[in-house]
Amino acid sequence: NPEVDGVQIAEVFPGSPADKVGIKKDDVLVEFAGQEITDFESFREALAGKKIGDEISLKVKRKKEEDYENHEFKVTLEGRAEP
Repeated sequence: NPEVDGVQIAEVFPGSPADKVGIKKDDVLVEFAGQEITDFESFREALAGKKIGDEISLKVKRKKEEDYENHEFKVTLEGRAEP
């Protein structure tokens, strides 16, 4: 997303941890477990060492009209969703 640094959420699977806490498609992940997220590589680094069952705090920016709102969530990591 050229308007804001972070990783744009492309899809939220029904019943996933993201869905359960209210994260939406097109939200932009800007912080994960206290680490700033500027691109996919920084997200991978923040995710490294985390395990299923860990509760993680994260921050997203959500487009609202011409600006972005900040939202904070706590999510419990689960296994990879099966397609």
